Order: sequence, then C-alpha cells, then structure tokens
Amino acid sequence: MPKRGAAREKAQATVDAAAASAQPAPAVMQGGQSLSVHVSPERLEALKLIAQERSLEEVIADLIDDYLRKNSMPT
Repeated sequence: MPKRGAAREKAQATVDAAAASAQPAPAVMQGGQSLSVHVSPERLEALKLIAQERSLEEVIADLIDDYLRKNSMPT
C-alpha cells in the first residue's frame, strides 16, 4: 500500500502543477476557435524569429493561409 499512496501523491502533484501552469485561452474573435499547441523550446524560438514584430497569432494565421493558397483551398 505505501507504493500505491506514493504513486497517488506523485500523480496528484503532477495534476496540481499542470493546473497551476494552465493559462486561459485567449478570447475568440470573429467566430473563430482557439487553438493550443505545444512545441519544443527550439521551435518556439524559431517561430519568434520568423514573427519579428508580428504576434505569433498573426504568423500562424499567415502560415495557414499560405498553405491553403498553395493547395488551392479557399481561405
């Protein structure tokens, strides 16, 4: 039973840490939906470099629009 209790405490600590670090999704604008993405620190830094002065939301929207244009899909 001690192993089970320790495992339960460890699992609860993980859940508590995740809850403490969770951030609310940004407000959804113009009928859109929010999207939460987990990326490696390296990819996040690369995305920030690509973004320059734009917000990450603008960069991601541009990347999606580019993909849709290249694949002949309406935006």
